[in-house]
Amino acid sequence: MVKVGGTPGEHWHVTARIRGVMEVMTYAGGAIDGTWYAGGAPSDNNWNLYRLTISSPAQVYFLNPGGTLVHYSEAFDYTQTFDVDAGATVTFDLDGQDSFQWRGIDQNGVAITMTGVTEPAQPFDGQFARIDVTAAVAF
Repeated sequence: MVKVGGTPGEHWHVTARIRGVMEVMTYAGGAIDGTWYAGGAPSDNNWNLYRLTISSPAQVYFLNPGGTLVHYSEAFDYTQTFDVDAGATVTFDLDGQDSFQWRGIDQNGVAITMTGVTEPAQPFDGQFARIDVTAAVAF
């Protein structure tokens, strides 16, 4: 969790690169926005969810949207831009929901390696997600 700096009344367009090895999850009540899912909530309680919550303007984004009943992990590497107000709280969290986790292997049983990621060391025997801010522009 981080609190965004700046002067009260400022607004920021934040661009972030999302990379990770995650199981996919279905969501409802929102919409696909680029690669992630904006708004809504998890549509079941059996898969891991990865969530970015912005307090102002209030919004939630899910990093790992995908199909149902997928029994392997997938590589995610994409860039998204979102808005955040000065003084807002940005929270990144994940929830295993069912206490199970697909290892960091693809549908063929091959370990997934994320090029350019050194933390955690690759290939990682599990799931992870990282959010790297690449730009923040006041508007």
